[in-house]
Amino acid sequence: MHYSSQPSAMRWLQLLAACLTGLLIPLCFTGPAVVLPAISAELGGTATQLSWIMNAYILSYGGAVMVSGSLTDIYGRRRIWLLGLAWFCAVTFAIPFMPSVVWVDILRLLQGLGGAAAFAAAMTSLAPLFEGAARARAFSLLGTTFGLGLSFGPWVAGWVVEMSSWQGVFYVTGGGQAVQLPLLIIGVGIGLPWGLMDAMAVSVVSPDRVGMATGIFNTVRVSADGVAIAVVSVLLATLIQQDLLQDLGLLAADDVMKGAGLAALGELRAATTLLPGLESQLAQSYAQSFVHVLYALAGLAMVIAVVVFMLLRRQGGITYEARAAA
Repeated sequence: MHYSSQPSAMRWLQLLAACLTGLLIPLCFTGPAVVLPAISAELGGTATQLSWIMNAYILSYGGAVMVSGSLTDIYGRRRIWLLGLAWFCAVTFAIPFMPSVVWVDILRLLQGLGGAAAFAAAMTSLAPLFEGAARARAFSLLGTTFGLGLSFGPWVAGWVVEMSSWQGVFYVTGGGQAVQLPLLIIGVGIGLPWGLMDAMAVSVVSPDRVGMATGIFNTVRVSADGVAIAVVSVLLATLIQQDLLQDLGLLAADDVMKGAGLAALGELRAATTLLPGLESQLAQSYAQSFVHVLYALAGLAMVIAVVVFMLLRRQGGITYEARAAA
């Protein structure tokens, strides 16, 4: 593989720019979830329309990242990177001025397209700059910043809403779910394996196919994220339901099922409206069930880490350079 002859300082500056992109883009994945009640209070909208504020971004990002990666191979990484950032920022700044939730949904769809182009180009720009262990460290750092953006998105959005309004969430992301430490740990835990997997993905293809490789890998990853979120939501709702049914009995099973589903989605206020007089029980059940889910996920993560370690130690990594030399 032909690596860049850029000076070391320039390479690290480009890594910094890529990491800032990797921090900015995922803030819009999770941050707006916190401001949905504020948007609903000001703009109205049905539950379906409000849910598409989240789903539109994730759908367009996941669907466009593969195409964006291939476009970087054809038209150049810098061009796609700058166009993606410009598109992302322009759409983001326009969202607070929309008169209805439907228009917010449409712009969120367009916002995801810009985010996909910017992040795919930022990732592929690093592949020619580093090799070997340095490349793994660079992609790990990029993955960590992406994970921090996902983890701290709700916290940043909540802080902005308290300081100003829901519109400020989009001003902050366009301009740049006692919790900070856990969020930091979660973000690092998410980001480190992502970066390592990205580095492995670009190491097994030729230089002119790096964008395609990262696009395919990120498409699969976003799809898996959606499945994982759905599974965790179902598990959380099931645990809440079982806990409440122990106290209420089968006569209230239908209301409990609906209330547990709303609570699992974070709609505690709607759940308490459906189950009046059970606010404290519902909150306690939600907290206990959430802790159980976290422990289950932590255990699963540890098992997967051991399996991955054993597989990589046994098989070793086969890079494009090694295959070319052979």
